[in-house]
Amino acid sequence: MVVMLNDRPTIKDTLRRESVVLAKAQRILTCKAPVTFGVHGDWGAGKTSFLKQVRYALDQYVEKDDEVPSPTLKSQAAKSEIITVWFEAWRYQHEPVPVIALIQEIRRSVTAVAKAKNKAKKLGEVAFRTVLYSLDDAAKLLRLEAMPLGPKRIQEIGEDFEKENLQQRLGSDGIQAHLEQAIALVLDGLGARNGRLVVFIDDLDRCSAESAFRLLEGLKIYLTVNRCVFVIGMNHQLVVDSISSCIPSASFPDDIPSKSAYAKMRAEAYLEKICSSVERLVPVVDPLRVVREWTTSAELRLDLMRYEVSAEAKGNFLPPNPRRIKSFVNELQRNYHILRSSREDPLAIAELTALIIVSYIYQFHSEIFQRWQFNPGFLTYLRKWVLSSDPKAPSDWPSYLTCLELPVRYKKSEQTEAVVRYERESVYPDPYSPNVFWIASLIADGSVNERIASDIVKKLYGLSFNE
Repeated sequence: MVVMLNDRPTIKDTLRRESVVLAKAQRILTCKAPVTFGVHGDWGAGKTSFLKQVRYALDQYVEKDDEVPSPTLKSQAAKSEIITVWFEAWRYQHEPVPVIALIQEIRRSVTAVAKAKNKAKKLGEVAFRTVLYSLDDAAKLLRLEAMPLGPKRIQEIGEDFEKENLQQRLGSDGIQAHLEQAIALVLDGLGARNGRLVVFIDDLDRCSAESAFRLLEGLKIYLTVNRCVFVIGMNHQLVVDSISSCIPSASFPDDIPSKSAYAKMRAEAYLEKICSSVERLVPVVDPLRVVREWTTSAELRLDLMRYEVSAEAKGNFLPPNPRRIKSFVNELQRNYHILRSSREDPLAIAELTALIIVSYIYQFHSEIFQRWQFNPGFLTYLRKWVLSSDPKAPSDWPSYLTCLELPVRYKKSEQTEAVVRYERESVYPDPYSPNVFWIASLIADGSVNERIASDIVKKLYGLSFNE
């Protein structure tokens, strides 16, 4: 039976990032708080899984149905000394003050820890006062119904607190001081006198520009407090774009050549000020290896283990994005078992190559595939485009091809030979761009059989070519 891969984040390391995870956890434990770390990666790079694995390395937090982590991904610190909080920023992007939702999430997390340690009653009031100290007068009162205390007790504490503390509006310095004191009381109350609060903020890049900027401002103004470490997962470029759109152009010098470029430089500097340390998740180095390891089909795995790429096609011919690799694996193994269902012998190398090309184009380039289904010679046409001297020439090629980026450039060898040879030159594409046509290396390989590929398309997708 073939099991489909899902896109759920996991604490099981399947990308061989364990050493990086452990190093990041150690830095969080040994840094001089307050510190904010950034974990940068494009969509699908595995940021959420990376953050969850770092969290597990700190306090061994496991959610229901989590996969079993690697045996060596063990807690680096006593669980009593670390309190972790998970905050999904995009869920609260419509809050007028997103940092309020963050503080409430901190309250919920420490309350859960307190209940587990039989200190819920004491911590309930500390957490309640933490929220009250951190917000302006109106917001404090609006959020009271969310506290884990009874309505009567909430009203009594709120009235007493107002009389004692809300006669004057608190400034940001005062709120920050009260927050620092409250967090220290929470940690001490839980027996973590030498510990720290570690807050993981995920999906900041999915927030609207204004919401992301407001949350970062809230962190900077109110939550830069002792014993607090923040770890923010984000697509760096998207967050920079969001911040730059929030910077008023009226503040720019009059003589700058490009206001948009200047705004992005300011946004970069702003983000660097908030995130003192950045971890950039690198793309998958060997996507074919990951495909072999991730397939749930033993038969397909065996076929892929004997699969060797020709010299002309060496290099990556699959997207180095973990999320896209998962979707490719699902399509490949589904197609593989359709082809194997009526035969006992394994696929020939030529068949497996054609199957990889068909599955890739079907999954990632639907416009190309739609044309292929009506043209049995379309693979030859694609090969001519890949090997052309100018794949971007609008007069030679249609827009659905010229909009794509090739990971390599080909040129004919100057040697006079009976067999035409091509030299490959990397063009260093953005590895996470959806416009990169990664499969070009396999298509450029002349060993791919057009007839076999067309037969596979017909059998898999029930298509009838117009011949």
